[in-house]
Amino acid sequence: LKDFPAEYAQPILDKMRVLHPPQEALVPEVTAREYSAESPINFILVGAAFFRKGGREILEVFEKLVRQEKLPLRLTIVSAMRIENYAAQETEADTVWAKKKIAENSDWITYYPELPNSETLDLMRKADVGLLPSYADTYGFSVLEFQACGLPVITTDIRALPEINNSTVGWLIKVPRNALGEALYATVEEREALSQAIRAGLEQIVREIASEPAQIAVKGAAALERIRRDHNPAAYADVLRQVYQPALRRG
Repeated sequence: LKDFPAEYAQPILDKMRVLHPPQEALVPEVTAREYSAESPINFILVGAAFFRKGGREILEVFEKLVRQEKLPLRLTIVSAMRIENYAAQETEADTVWAKKKIAENSDWITYYPELPNSETLDLMRKADVGLLPSYADTYGFSVLEFQACGLPVITTDIRALPEINNSTVGWLIKVPRNALGEALYATVEEREALSQAIRAGLEQIVREIASEPAQIAVKGAAALERIRRDHNPAAYADVLRQVYQPALRRG
């Protein structure tokens, strides 16, 4: 609306409300725990569109950090690995590569092609850090589910993600974007630059987490509090009533 004359933009802005989706807290509190080689940090990715959500970059970065640097990490993946003619432009060959990579690292990667939602939420509750280093997402609802389980999340800074994730409750990876917050992925060169930015940012953040794991519980507690404050279902319903009841009375 900043491109509209002020006499049109302001009346429209005055009528607008940003109302994020409701999400109940899924755990009562966050409890800090100790991490070691015997009790590694468990990261989790959930999403059918594996490659669009940063799956390739996750596998490459985590394999390097576990195999070469011996960091105490585990990775849980729940994904159908759906092929999309969209942001990441993956092919069947990419899916074959990913499944082979997962099989080669099955001592520290747990993979589920699909699960009932209740079982997926149980996995989230047992994990430590959520992952969504996405090329593109309409919203990123799994971030809310992670946060509702008391998990801090690593995301890119695209679209709505900076509205629901920040350095207090998680970690943001800065990537090349346009003026609307959309990542640049239209060409081969743009997709490569985006992938490189995700890999570099993810590697830096995971190293930081491994060197200072106490921040997991601190950010996780802040994430859970954010869910209770900004996504409270009762408050959401109240706002909808405030919007619709006057309109119905006028009708």
